[in-house]
Amino acid sequence: MLVENRSGASTQIASQMVATSKPDGYTLLMAANPHTVNPSLFQNLPYDTRSAFAPVSLVTTGPLLVVAHPSLEVTTVRELIELARKKPGLINYASSGTGGPQHMAGELFKYLNKVNMVHVPFKGGGEAIPQLLGGHVQVGFSNPISIIEHVRAGKLKSLAITSIKRSENMPQVPTMAEAANLPGFDVAVWFGFLVVAKTPEDIVTKLQTEIKRVIFTPKGKELMEKDGYEPIGSTPAEFADFIDREIVRWSELVKVAKIKAD
Repeated sequence: MLVENRSGASTQIASQMVATSKPDGYTLLMAANPHTVNPSLFQNLPYDTRSAFAPVSLVTTGPLLVVAHPSLEVTTVRELIELARKKPGLINYASSGTGGPQHMAGELFKYLNKVNMVHVPFKGGGEAIPQLLGGHVQVGFSNPISIIEHVRAGKLKSLAITSIKRSENMPQVPTMAEAANLPGFDVAVWFGFLVVAKTPEDIVTKLQTEIKRVIFTPKGKELMEKDGYEPIGSTPAEFADFIDREIVRWSELVKVAKIKAD
């Protein structure tokens, strides 16, 4: 397998490449959260998110960890909410880019708690983490594996996990529902494979079968679970339903919270 990194434009460049590829099953898109947020955030996408692709399988999902810099005088999510209400617009939060799970988790948090925090997008978590550690941004919704050692070293404070259940890797960290009385708050990082529409069904089925086989091997499970992810291996139909729900879910938030692409 040849991996080609076509980054940029909130995954639109890679998506457009796959949307115009041959329907032979040899070109796959590793899609992630922005795939279902982009239709609401960006006008005139160069492809139709629903009709241009054939879902193959949702591969894995994992939660985000909400952290704060030690200089921010909060130790819980409730204290963060109270401080943000006292100082509207003075607290900022980092994300790995517009439309990503960190961005949408932050915006959902803001909307549900009626607080004003400033979104500071970076080009990936690699750029965001140093800014968090330096206190240039005070709050982060981050991939746990990339910051957990900084938390253990006392360089960042963990406040909550964004899944509806606690993480086995961080059982001491409360869920957002527990930490801020936000039942149903559930934002996960996800990855799944798509192919261009009109790819023959038997090819899609074969791809899904092989993907599921690989991720549920002992080595596949070990690699995912070590990084805090859960192997899924859904069917094409299940993945299609998941994509539809995510598109609707985020389009509603973008509308009511008046979220704009940065």
